[in-house]
Amino acid sequence: MLNELDVNILDFPPSEFQYDIFHFTKYGEGNAVVIATAGSGKTTTILSAIKFVDESLKCLFVAFNKAIVNELKERAPKRNKLLITTLHSLGYSILIAYSKSNKNNTFNISFDEYKYVNYLRKNIHILSNEVEDALRKDKKFKLKNFIDEIIILYNLTRCYIAEDKEEIEKIAEKHGILISYDMVDIILKLMNWGKENIKTIDFGDMIWLPNKKVLNITPVNKYDFIFLDEAQDLNRAQIDLFLMCLSDKGRFCAVGDNNQLIYGFTGNDEETFERLKSIPNTKILPLSISYRCCKAVVKEAQRIVPSIRSTENAIEGKEKRDVSISEIQEGDMDLCR
Repeated sequence: MLNELDVNILDFPPSEFQYDIFHFTKYGEGNAVVIATAGSGKTTTILSAIKFVDESLKCLFVAFNKAIVNELKERAPKRNKLLITTLHSLGYSILIAYSKSNKNNTFNISFDEYKYVNYLRKNIHILSNEVEDALRKDKKFKLKNFIDEIIILYNLTRCYIAEDKEEIEKIAEKHGILISYDMVDIILKLMNWGKENIKTIDFGDMIWLPNKKVLNITPVNKYDFIFLDEAQDLNRAQIDLFLMCLSDKGRFCAVGDNNQLIYGFTGNDEETFERLKSIPNTKILPLSISYRCCKAVVKEAQRIVPSIRSTENAIEGKEKRDVSISEIQEGDMDLCR
């Protein structure tokens, strides 16, 4: 490498993989997608990378929820131009700024978790003739259940930034949602209503409404370097939102593990990293050492994740069976998925 990195600013000796990430942050160009394994210190690595960003640059660190944001604010390096927030808070701040941008037409934004549910309950008869007929003719038809199904598909539709009937039908098929009556037509009408009625928003609106394909809002604040933790859990709308917040020459570093993808119900999938990788001038960096597991566990894990490695000083570990299945009593175990 042409430029040596001063690692004395760190609280730990970096691994070869961490060194490459820090070197890229300080001296590299473009973006990075870091493919991390379980126990590799994703958050510690990405927080430490901030130390290698020039103090004059505006940085944004995106965390997945408020609890993590509060924790990271304690752990993050202290610098003036660093915002740590969630994507929902980021989207909300964009909408608030938008509501104040026209001095002759300012408005207040309020939050209503049941914005779309309440609208459907009041207007379903107007939105759908088929539902009106079903209520009269089909004794088994349950309006509440039908509205619940619409909301599930509508939320996914916003996550995917879907725009037409064909896209919505593909989303329904992918997520195993049975389309009944004129559900898709109702969702298209709901989307138009949602775009026209932004004085009240729900959580989904915070991500969806600012999007270029929806209201096309230009964020007031843009950032020179954006760091994203748990990037495997991003859906299309969230990816589009953080990209909107990059300055013209801005860079991003997204860290995640496809093998820990748990938010498929919000529209993210195994293609998340592929979408991030396909962004021009983006390189892939590994973070493959697990600090969590002994060598025996890592060796077994390599059957599924070949790239995972143990630390040199990790204990060997051995298989130990303390109890047999026949000894397990009722209440000893929980079934999880």
